[in-house]
Amino acid sequence: MTAIEIRSYLQKTTRKYVLLRILEIALPSLAILITSMAVCMLFSFSVASSWSISLIPALVFILFFRRIRANIFGTTPEQVMSYINRQYPQLQESSDLLLTHDDLLTSIQRLQKKKSAEQFEQLYPMLRLPVKLVVPLMVFFASIVFALLLYFFPVTP
Repeated sequence: MTAIEIRSYLQKTTRKYVLLRILEIALPSLAILITSMAVCMLFSFSVASSWSISLIPALVFILFFRRIRANIFGTTPEQVMSYINRQYPQLQESSDLLLTHDDLLTSIQRLQKKKSAEQFEQLYPMLRLPVKLVVPLMVFFASIVFALLLYFFPVTP
C-alpha cells in the first residue's frame, strides 16, 4: 500500500467519521422536532405555529450538543490515525510514520513504515470508529412511533 493510498483511506475514514458524528447529533434533534410537532398537533395548533414551536427545542438541542461535542469538522486524518494507533497495537505505535514523507525518515523508520503500511492494509477493512448510533436511532424511531400513534389514535377531549 502506497503513501497516497494510505492518505486516501484516512481521508475517507475521516469523512465517514464526521458524517457519523453529524448523524449522532442530528437524529435526536429530528426526534425532538417530530415529537414536538406531534404534541402541537395534539393540541390543535396551526401548522405554522407548530413548526415554530417545534423548531425551538430542536435547535436548542443541536446548539447544546454542538457546544459539548469536540470540533467535529476540525477532525484531521492525523487525529484519526492517532486513534487507530491507540486502538490497534498491531501498528506498534508507528502509524504516525505512515503520514510522514519518506525523505524525512531514516532507513530504520522507512522499514518500520513499510511494516506499518502492511499492517494498516490488513486492519483497514476491520476499522471501527468511536461513534455510537444505536441510542440516537432508537430515540428517532421511538419519536416516529409516538407521532404516528398520536396521529392515528388522537386523544379526544
